[in-house]
Amino acid sequence: MSDTKSKSSPKKAPAHPLYVDMIKEAIVTLKERDGSSVPAIKKFLQEKYGNDKLGPNWESTLFQQLKKFAVSGKLVKVKASYKLGETLKKTVMKPKVKAAAKAKEEKKAEKKEEKKEGKEGKKEKKSSKDSKKDKKKKEEKKE
Repeated sequence: MSDTKSKSSPKKAPAHPLYVDMIKEAIVTLKERDGSSVPAIKKFLQEKYGNDKLGPNWESTLFQQLKKFAVSGKLVKVKASYKLGETLKKTVMKPKVKAAAKAKEEKKAEKKEEKKEGKEGKKEKKSSKDSKKDKKKKEEKKE
């Protein structure tokens, strides 16, 4: 009998992300001050992924995962709602900071390029003025 169990086909990968990621996304997107309730998280996941991607018993799995993450400290339970724990807050904040830093760097680079272009334009104007002066001096020498 143990041979038949070992011959079973491996499980298929789910069509949705990990529950941790889905729950984190739901709580961050909902932006509720006192945490997101289970029905709100459930509704968000159902609208975003649909029952066909989540599977037949995804609601019971969601409840189990919420309890598991609350015990592990990834989520904090406040009355009947859930907030992000410290470990998940850190992972949420990092990408935003990187994106903001990249945007600042790009703006600085653009400003530098604009300044360079502006200086080059001024140099061209000066060179044309210099060439006019040179021409006048040459004419005066000829006279």
